[in-house]
Amino acid sequence: MKLLAISRATILSVIAVCLLGLTCYGQKGGEDASGKCAVTQKSSEGWKRFYLEGFNGDAICVYLPEKPDKFPGGKLRGGSTPVTADIYLVSDNQEIYIVAFLYDLPTRTEDMPDDQKAEIFFGTWRGTIEQARMALEKMSDAPVDVKYSEQHKVNVMGREGRVQLFKVGKNLGQARILFVEKKAYMLMGLWPPDRAQKRSSAFFDHFEMRVKH
Repeated sequence: MKLLAISRATILSVIAVCLLGLTCYGQKGGEDASGKCAVTQKSSEGWKRFYLEGFNGDAICVYLPEKPDKFPGGKLRGGSTPVTADIYLVSDNQEIYIVAFLYDLPTRTEDMPDDQKAEIFFGTWRGTIEQARMALEKMSDAPVDVKYSEQHKVNVMGREGRVQLFKVGKNLGQARILFVEKKAYMLMGLWPPDRAQKRSSAFFDHFEMRVKH
């Protein structure tokens, strides 16, 4: 599968319309707020640092290859659980980067059973990739399969998180989520195999979360 053959506008449309299932518009952020970030390490890939704002003052500082498009207020389903999401997306040069703020969860995630949290995580990233997979398969006229590993729990500053690796055709991907009260924060990326290790390290290794309670 060659993502390069698919225009950036097409990928944006797939994420905004097919995935979110509503009318929403990608928008570039306003003034540069990266000075609010505490993280100051230089990106190994020479990327810029972005301060991405979510619902109710939450924010994530992350390094990205370019300024992302924002799709606010999307209605998603994490398996059987409905969620609202603000999504930031970069799609270019055969690579996809997603930062998602999930909110309006039905109950505090600290009180959720493990199975429901696993379903929210899997359903959200898998739904995102599935819609892109279907569009790419149709346009490339060749089968595109999605394969994935088991989820692994991680602890981040006392909060429960999960990590899952996956493949879309030959491309390698990774999704990470952190649960906080009735919200969750997800980062996801997809890369050609020859770039996956370096790009995923630059994306995941240096980011900062600002959570308002």
